[in-house]
Amino acid sequence: MKVLLTTPFFQFAGGSELETIHTANTFASFDIVNEVHVFIYAGYDIKFTRDIEINSKVKFFRRPKILDNKYLNKLNKEFKKFFNLDLLPFDVLYWKLIFFTKYDRVYIITKTTLNYYLPVIRLYKNKKNILVKYTTFFYDLMEERKREYLSNVRLNIVTSNKQRVFFSENLNLINSDIQEVILFNEDYLLKKQRLIKDEKSFDFGILGRFSEEKQFEHAINLIEDLKCEGHEATLIIRGGCDKDYYNYLVDLVINKGLGHLITLEFAEVSYDEVYDFFDCFNCFLITSKYEGGPNVGLEVMGYGLPILSYDVGAMRDRLVNFPEFIAENQDDLKKKAISILNYDEHEFIEICAKVKNEYINWYSNNLKFKFLNDFLITDNFVVKK
Repeated sequence: MKVLLTTPFFQFAGGSELETIHTANTFASFDIVNEVHVFIYAGYDIKFTRDIEINSKVKFFRRPKILDNKYLNKLNKEFKKFFNLDLLPFDVLYWKLIFFTKYDRVYIITKTTLNYYLPVIRLYKNKKNILVKYTTFFYDLMEERKREYLSNVRLNIVTSNKQRVFFSENLNLINSDIQEVILFNEDYLLKKQRLIKDEKSFDFGILGRFSEEKQFEHAINLIEDLKCEGHEATLIIRGGCDKDYYNYLVDLVINKGLGHLITLEFAEVSYDEVYDFFDCFNCFLITSKYEGGPNVGLEVMGYGLPILSYDVGAMRDRLVNFPEFIAENQDDLKKKAISILNYDEHEFIEICAKVKNEYINWYSNNLKFKFLNDFLITDNFVVKK
């Protein structure tokens, strides 16, 4: 059996890239699968994978660079407009050539706003052998033609019930279901266990790329608000990506006089050190404007720590049994942060264990492996109501 997996970007260790690798490796781990071909639409750079073990059955290929030529790209768009086509003609032709290779299953990773994969759906004959997984979700309407394509695949996979309901009620995509991401090195993650509330650790931590939609300034404002309430809470933020945004945050910290409480590190955490980074703080913060999951939220649950999060992505669903961890706004963020800071050691250890057990009971990799295996060996599915 051959599996085609498509992804929009492959440049650094972001959520979509890591999910692509984990999913490809999982498919490759099944005896029934002989090859997994990973198609990368744009931003091809596999240097970040040098420390990541990739199954030998997995092969990468990218959209031809010639299609990125500005003149050819312009011609591609003009032909589409002139002939009133719904897809870029050169991309359709490219996929006609690709599908001379027979693929038994197709797994598409994308954002809800992207269209790069639509020629794949159009040209692949057995559309019930296609899954579409959304790693970033926007609550926007879609063009009718796009909805038509997506209505024909086996499943549109989202990460929260709110997203599934939006697909069903607003887009009439009833072929949607909820499925979480596969976590790397889960055995090591689950061995991690907090047995003390380390007062030397940072009170709050964030791991993620410096990018404006992450709204890290909200975390900085939180530390300022807590200080005004008499709490000298500490925060560490680490990540790469947008140096300009990082510099803006550095200036913000300096201007607010919070340099002794907030540490900003413009540095990627190596792939095999992510879980160890969680050792250095007592509560994880998610202040993003929008998210698909995020993946790191699930990782922190598996580690076993309190998570204080805005209502983004799948976090409300994931923390359904911990409503005290979901903040509606910045003022609510402050109130709930104070409650977490006031945990005594017994309360802290107890909540860490409860969060970890929530992951084990509902989100462990075994459940995700079964889902992907069923996709390979069955032709039918059941959509959750």
